[in-house]
Amino acid sequence: TGTYYIGEEITLEGTCTEGDKVYLFITGPNLPSDGANPLKPGEPVIDRYGNLNFLVVDVEPDDTWSEKWNTADIEGTLDAGGYTIYAVSAPVDKSDLSDAEYDTISIQLRSGFISATSSGAVVAKGDDLKLTGVAQGDPSEVYIWIFGKNYYGEPGKLKVRPETVEDDGTFEFELKGGDTKDLAAGQYFVVIQHPMMNGKADITANESYILGSPESGFSPVKITGLQASAAANALISALDSPNIDDTYVKLTFVVEEAQIFINPIGDVPAGSTFTISGTTNLAVGDTLNVEVTSAAFTPTEKGEGSGFASVARTTEVKAGDGANVWSVEIDGSSFKPDQYIVKVECIENTDATATTTFNVVEARPTTQPPVSPTETVTTTTTATTTTEATPTESPGFGALLALAGLGAVAYLVLRRD
Repeated sequence: TGTYYIGEEITLEGTCTEGDKVYLFITGPNLPSDGANPLKPGEPVIDRYGNLNFLVVDVEPDDTWSEKWNTADIEGTLDAGGYTIYAVSAPVDKSDLSDAEYDTISIQLRSGFISATSSGAVVAKGDDLKLTGVAQGDPSEVYIWIFGKNYYGEPGKLKVRPETVEDDGTFEFELKGGDTKDLAAGQYFVVIQHPMMNGKADITANESYILGSPESGFSPVKITGLQASAAANALISALDSPNIDDTYVKLTFVVEEAQIFINPIGDVPAGSTFTISGTTNLAVGDTLNVEVTSAAFTPTEKGEGSGFASVARTTEVKAGDGANVWSVEIDGSSFKPDQYIVKVECIENTDATATTTFNVVEARPTTQPPVSPTETVTTTTTATTTTEATPTESPGFGALLALAGLGAVAYLVLRRD
């Protein structure tokens, strides 16, 4: 690819028909202008006294040659940047190439780096915690440091854990549930150390102190007894020391008591299918067992159907927004009106359980609105027969005289009284 990380092994190969040896040198920023030995970049391939300092490779009988240049074995330093590698048929430097056959190749060297992430920012006691990442630069191992309440890799004892890096640069470290179960609840600090160019850890540990490599000039520092954040900062300060080429990445996670929460269920109509759900701090992928049991477990006469009902289902914890979530669908076709008990338990982490109750009620009959058929409305006209009234005759003149006589008689009677 032409691009490599400092610390990687680079294979240089080719053919040569001009002799039985090939002489290699390198040029680049701040290296001797006429070329330096790839394994000793600070030294010119031909010094002022005429001494030769090439990387010499034998040519095979089929005229091929090959050399594995391990950039982790370099004496001195080689910074990131662009470099040119020369393969020459004779021991001459860049200033005298006209006297030999040669070829060149350009490469880019990059500084090694490390990146990592955790399986979750929160881990419940008894759950596994995974740390995964990439360490470029071809290290064989990275080193895991964990600090928490009275915890320095082990309770009261400093411990650093080496973890193998795969050929593709990936690594994975797992803190098992048996380990997290015994951790105190609280915040934990993780430092993952990359050995960088020299391929070895320049900061190591015994049971109480962090130690520096002999050439680093780093004085031992006692870590045990410090609070978690102070212990992590002391390690980071050591890795940042001028004579330490190691790099690192920092992570944090929180240990909590294992918890499961059940969302309110409410009343459920008898015979219906419904969902029970909730949240948890258990890890994604953990399996939950959900049991729904009738509270009315009472003896019955022989031949009577039991009113007891029970359903069990399993479900997996899934990632949620903030908290992890779970849900399960319950077929309540056999459920009769009663109170029911829900119990949720984690199969992998038996310390995590939760219970609640809900009621199954009589299903309300569904009333359908009447459907009005399309009708043809017929208007019936009823004939009304009108009967003429018999005219009333007005009293004649004689009748009026008779009435007047009666009024006079009445008047006289009143006056006599």
